[in-house]
Amino acid sequence: MKTAGAFDKELMLIETTSAMTSTTTGDAVDFHGDDFYELNYRAVVGGTISGTTPKIVLKIQGSDDKVTWKDIVTFPDITEAGEKNIKVRGKGRYRRAVATVSGTSPSFGWVKVGVSAGGVL
Repeated sequence: MKTAGAFDKELMLIETTSAMTSTTTGDAVDFHGDDFYELNYRAVVGGTISGTTPKIVLKIQGSDDKVTWKDIVTFPDITEAGEKNIKVRGKGRYRRAVATVSGTSPSFGWVKVGVSAGGVL
């Protein structure tokens, strides 16, 4: 699956510049309410992946108060560099991404998670 557009910089949920080696929770981003239509949530992992059975379980969560969070969608397990896209209609004013990292000495080069402005081809 190829992505037609770049990330919407206003809707970035995680953007690392160094290796992700442990569970990471992105900052809450204000989406101003529930989605009126499906958005393309995109995860891109690049760089060198190392460790024994490294894995990221990536969830997008929604909240109306930034205190109580509910899962909107879980991506397929991420075990290698590449791109994954999920289209979903989210609920909640705020969104965040939670990347749960597991394995022995896992390291993922860099990780970007957010909304793709151009959707998916």
